[in-house]
Amino acid sequence: GTGPIDLRAGGNTVEISTDISVTRSCGRPNDVIRRQPQSDLPFYINKPKVISEQFDLEFEFVDDPVADLQAIGDNIFRQRLGRGGITLDFNGVFDLGEFTVIPVGSAPFRQVRRAGYEGMSRVATFTFRRIFSP
Repeated sequence: GTGPIDLRAGGNTVEISTDISVTRSCGRPNDVIRRQPQSDLPFYINKPKVISEQFDLEFEFVDDPVADLQAIGDNIFRQRLGRGGITLDFNGVFDLGEFTVIPVGSAPFRQVRRAGYEGMSRVATFTFRRIFSP
């Protein structure tokens, strides 16, 4: 793809282009597999809930990391999302396109400071859940 990966919210865009690791997971997180003591085979309980598709992004900011972290915090995570969500646009990287997502967790924007790495900031994993539109 042409890259870079973009995060867009409220008319603001932040580009992510350095040392990106993306994990995509799909499934039915509410289904249950239960083992019964009297049976050799487990029971699979299919619950009538929606499927889940998640993207975990981990990356580094190298050039002026403080300004980049402030931009992503102010322009993306402090926006009132309403029903729209955040646009995660891969621009063809990993043969993926554009997805509407929401951050997962109570504190989705965490930063990690590492000693001995001046001028570089590693961003803890962002987990985004895809919003499915009918």
